[in-house]
Amino acid sequence: NGNVVNVSSRELAVPEIAVILTDSDKRQLDRWVFSSGVTRLKPGQKIAFATRRTNPPEDARHLEMTFAGPHS
Repeated sequence: NGNVVNVSSRELAVPEIAVILTDSDKRQLDRWVFSSGVTRLKPGQKIAFATRRTNPPEDARHLEMTFAGPHS
């Protein structure tokens, strides 16, 4: 879980969020993309989000969250 915050001075689109699980050698084991539930944020606005993965890979050691690109 976390927050998306618009720290700019203009309204911005909110992209989907990608989560990547990797092993101790940084090899990708799992990946999923989800929506924060909003498409736009006004300046200074903040939205909380949450995602959950049931039964993640046993070898997962690292989690990375990024904004997903348009073709993710």
